[in-house]
Amino acid sequence: MTHNLKIEPSENCDQVCNLLQNVLYDFIDLSAQAKQAHWTLKGSNFLSLHDFFDTIAETASGHADLIAERIIILGRYPVGTLQACAAQSSLPEYPSNLRDEGEHIKALSIPVSMIAQSARECIDDLEGFSDPVSADILTEVSRSMDMLLWKLSSSR
Repeated sequence: MTHNLKIEPSENCDQVCNLLQNVLYDFIDLSAQAKQAHWTLKGSNFLSLHDFFDTIAETASGHADLIAERIIILGRYPVGTLQACAAQSSLPEYPSNLRDEGEHIKALSIPVSMIAQSARECIDDLEGFSDPVSADILTEVSRSMDMLLWKLSSSR
């Protein structure tokens, strides 16, 4: 028995995918920012923060993958090139001259907080577009970013 799963795009599919695409840009950017911190970190808590910054990068990459796959499921094509992300990310550029662990914690807190807030705003829009699955994905994203933000603020 063969099942052909076909997702019928909603009338709001373009708006939904545009919202998801913007979050995707930010997650790809956050992953790169966390790697920058991971590579350049110095300080007495190097070992634990080095691993934690890698966890942030991996978490961001995992969320990017989930969001990109949702865009594909909805019948659109995600854009994840570095050039597009650099041009479209809403996150501030990560300072490349940071070394101190406290500076990195503060700098990473900004994009994590921004993505958490953006995800919450998108959830409201997605519920208005009658896409509870995408809203659920962003609810998990928001929860995850809140947890990372709590861990970052506890590291200060």
